[in-house]
Amino acid sequence: MNMIRKISVVLCAVLLSAANLFANETVANEIQSNSSLITKVDDNYIMGNKTMTKEQYLDFIKGNCAEAWESYQKGNRIWKAGWGLLGAGIGTFVAGTSVYCIGAYDYYKQNKKATPYNQTMSANGIIVMCVGSALMTGSIPCLIVGGIKRNNSHEVYNEVITRNATAINFGIQPSSNGLAMVMQF
Repeated sequence: MNMIRKISVVLCAVLLSAANLFANETVANEIQSNSSLITKVDDNYIMGNKTMTKEQYLDFIKGNCAEAWESYQKGNRIWKAGWGLLGAGIGTFVAGTSVYCIGAYDYYKQNKKATPYNQTMSANGIIVMCVGSALMTGSIPCLIVGGIKRNNSHEVYNEVITRNATAINFGIQPSSNGLAMVMQF
């Protein structure tokens, strides 16, 4: 009798998994044919047969999908921070170069007789140039990550729409006692 229960549980789990695969395929086909998904081509966004400019798209997600709007806003903040770091890095590097050149010019002007002031100016210029280089280098990941988040906010929108369209998922998951049948909403 105990063996029959085990076999019936395994058969039920297999049937539920098969039903889940069929249901997910059906939902995926419905979503693909759904005209509410957004694709991006250059700077235009296409939803079904409607083409939106970037401004129209931003207005659309601002009113319809808080998660996609937040992803765009977060990416925009990171992207702006990257440009700020790049500008500060360039300014700092130019200032350091100027300080270094003034110190080096004074050093060579005095027939290569170094004074502590000239050596200090040259060393300070090198330090400031290194800080500027570090700021410029730090801006690169910010620009990349921010740009990706800004440009891929339509994928967040599609994920939210897809997640809301998915009904119930059945499956088998490992648990502390072995395997467990799981139903996710």
